Amino acid sequence: MPDEPNADLSVVVPVWDTYVERYLDRAVSSLLANGRPGEILVIDNASSPPVCEQPGIRVLRVDARLSIGAARNLGLAEAKGDYVMFWDADDVIVPGTLERLRACMVDPRVIAATAGIVEAGSGRRHHWPRRWTTRLTRWPKLFALVNCVSALFPTTGSTLIRTAAARDAGGFGDTDGGDDWMLGVSLALRGRIAFVSAPGRVYLRHPDSLSAGWRTVPDIVNHAARVLARLARDPAASGPVRMAIPAIATAQAFVLFVLRPVGRRLRTRASG
Repeated sequence: MPDEPNADLSVVVPVWDTYVERYLDRAVSSLLANGRPGEILVIDNASSPPVCEQPGIRVLRVDARLSIGAARNLGLAEAKGDYVMFWDADDVIVPGTLERLRACMVDPRVIAATAGIVEAGSGRRHHWPRRWTTRLTRWPKLFALVNCVSALFPTTGSTLIRTAAARDAGGFGDTDGGDDWMLGVSLALRGRIAFVSAPGRVYLRHPDSLSAGWRTVPDIVNHAARVLARLARDPAASGPVRMAIPAIATAQAFVLFVLRPVGRRLRTRASG
């Protein structure tokens, strides 16, 4: 194991129910073929059917269903690697991704590195993370502030994170939505975020996805409120950042109720 290039990497994969039957094997196979992580921790989130032990993975089972954020945090607490990646069981990693992400981590100031996303089926690049955010990383404090208003990068999928930093940041929120944005806010307050231009994961959206049941505006409002609550108690948030929380809340509302509808209309007009 010490000779493996990614022996110091833990990959956490929460899974339950239909994810076990339909998607897990494919996701695990893609991870094992991508530089072979030191460990793959599959969090069996009270699944029916249960996850079966198999070569290459370690299964942690809970008897009562946890939120997706709490399940990810269980894996974070158990991870043995210096680096951690939180993978969705229905996604596939793109070959070469780990090598590209690790190259970013040579810089000790980088706390997390993330790659682009392509959509399954169409192969089109996902709109998030947006390309312009790469330029914003030149100013880490500004990046962290803007990230509080609207999430600029994913903390799940093809994102490599320093394990100690993820723990110090408080991990994910204990919720089924916005948990990843909460961690992203705390990470950006602690160090630089690096971007890899090449896509790192193939994203599959389907009726069983957690996000399939979201109501866009109410759920984003809830997620934004959780981010503000995280900011209020995060020791890495400076005094000026805490004082800016009311302004951040106003900016969140402006993005949701003004910029998003305008952007949607412009995209519809352009495609028409």
